[in-house]
Amino acid sequence: MAASVGVLTIKALEDMFAPLLQNCAKLVKMKKIHAQIVIFSLSQINYLVTKMVDICDSNGKIQYASLLFNDLAEPNNFLYNAMIRAYTHSHRFLLAIDMYKQMLKVPKQTQAEEPIFPNKFTYPFVEEEKLLLEREERAEIVEKEKLILG
Repeated sequence: MAASVGVLTIKALEDMFAPLLQNCAKLVKMKKIHAQIVIFSLSQINYLVTKMVDICDSNGKIQYASLLFNDLAEPNNFLYNAMIRAYTHSHRFLLAIDMYKQMLKVPKQTQAEEPIFPNKFTYPFVEEEKLLLEREERAEIVEKEKLILG
C-alpha cells in the first residue's frame, strides 16, 4: 500500500482509508488498517478514529475503542457520541455517563477552539443509560427488601 501512494495530501490519505474502514467488519482487518493509519500519521483524524470505534463497538471490543479514543488529542462530538453509544451497547452505563460528563467539560479542560455540545445523537443514549441505571437501582432495592423481609 505504501509503495503506491507517492505524495498525497492528508485529505487524499483520509479519503483512501475511509472506504476501507467503511467496508471493514472484522477487528483483525481493522487493526491492520489502523497500523497503516498510524504509519501515515493520521491517527489524530477524528473521522477515521470514529469509524474504528464503530467497528470496535460492533465487535464488542470496547477496551480497544477506549484506547483509540484516549489517544486522540481533541475528539469531536461525533467521536464522543460513538464512545457513548459503544459503552451503552456493552452495558457499561456508568462509563457512558462519565463520557457524557467529560464531553460537557471539554472546553474547560482543553485548548479547543469551539466547545463540544451534545446533539440529537447524544441524548437518546444518555436517556437510555439513565433509565437502565434507575431500573438496576430499583431492582437492587427490591432484592435488598427480599433479603430483609425473607
